[in-house]
Amino acid sequence: MVAFAHNYRPANRVCLKCDKKFDSQGPGNRICRKCHKLNARYAGNCEAWLQSQRGVKRHNGEVILCGC
Repeated sequence: MVAFAHNYRPANRVCLKCDKKFDSQGPGNRICRKCHKLNARYAGNCEAWLQSQRGVKRHNGEVILCGC
């Protein structure tokens, strides 16, 4: 048996995206299932489409152009 420095057990946590409580599977699970599914829906989309949904993305004030 290996002893871990951290407490690796399920817990009731607050989602980092929607701030609602959910039953986490462990310390690496900080986003609820509903928000995780929403994130997965947008994973394969082009940056241009994401910009149309959220507005222009900037870095240090400069617009980041889509490389599509």
